[in-house]
Amino acid sequence: MDITFVIPSANLSGGIRIVAEHARMLHERGHRVTVVSPRPAGLSAGARVKAALRGRPIPRKKGGPTHLDGAPYTVCQVDHAGAVVADDVPDADLILATWWETAEWVDAMPECKGVKVSFLQGYEAHPWLPKDRVDAVWRLPMRKIVVSEWLDGIAKERFGDDSAILVSNGVNTLGFPFVERGLSGRRVVGAMFSPASFKRFGLACEVVGELERRGRGVEFVGFGGAQADEGVLPVGAKFEVAPSQERIAEIYGSCDCWLFTSDKEGYGLPLLEAMSSGTPVVATPAGAAPELLHSGGGKLVDSDDPRVIADAVEGILSLEDASWRMLSRAARAEAEKHSWEVIGGQMEDALQRILDESRVAH
Repeated sequence: MDITFVIPSANLSGGIRIVAEHARMLHERGHRVTVVSPRPAGLSAGARVKAALRGRPIPRKKGGPTHLDGAPYTVCQVDHAGAVVADDVPDADLILATWWETAEWVDAMPECKGVKVSFLQGYEAHPWLPKDRVDAVWRLPMRKIVVSEWLDGIAKERFGDDSAILVSNGVNTLGFPFVERGLSGRRVVGAMFSPASFKRFGLACEVVGELERRGRGVEFVGFGGAQADEGVLPVGAKFEVAPSQERIAEIYGSCDCWLFTSDKEGYGLPLLEAMSSGTPVVATPAGAAPELLHSGGGKLVDSDDPRVIADAVEGILSLEDASWRMLSRAARAEAEKHSWEVIGGQMEDALQRILDESRVAH
């Protein structure tokens, strides 16, 4: 198959990492893959911060690193900012939009650019985005590929589309390795920081504060692409800014419990990365948390109360060593079901199915 991905910008965001991995897996399976992005619009520093706070893709500075660097497939950054248009992309069998604005761009393209697919990693109905346009994208006559059961439910229940195909996100299980281990004895709890308010890093910190008030001494470790507010971090917290992928894996693997406190999420990659490392997760029911934790790799907590979430964390930290090891193994076993080798095959099958059905229809 000839496959084109249209992305809003080339950067180091989790969403672009997922696109890059799918493109790599498809390329390795013998398909011809092109990833196309517009030239960055030259945002000011203030505008870049605002974009981060609002959870929007952040255009990279020219020459900065991206998840597409060194890709074995074709990567094309067009010579203009703004919408990618038909002349910017090759003719193909399929063309995938990867963000609500890119779906508008793809919708305007002629049929020769490929069967139009909306690859949905989230529902971008945030207060700072034009909800009417976001919803209109979900109503476009494009086949949908969604990454979580939550998004599949939105397609069905809110937009009346029961044809969406679920392809979960993947994880590099070698990059986030599992080492058989027991409870560390240090009671280490971790969380990832994002400036996006719906990620609720502050709630994770409140949970740790609640454990400390109970006299349950814990060590808190965290990381993020930017420095978290020192006033939010628990006393004695260890926090790292923009660690390497190798170091991120080490952080996950050093924890006895990982906290995931988002209230809205298309998927939630830290869930899968922590579980791949054998670290049990305590999570609020956002994104893929319900489907990932159903097999026993942690605890799902349907509450925003830090005391209730702290109860779940304390339950994991108080387990007998053998019971904690069982939880750790269950987390890893679930992650292995989402290895890129497995998920890459599911994406290939989904695209082939969409292409075949389109050919029959015509």
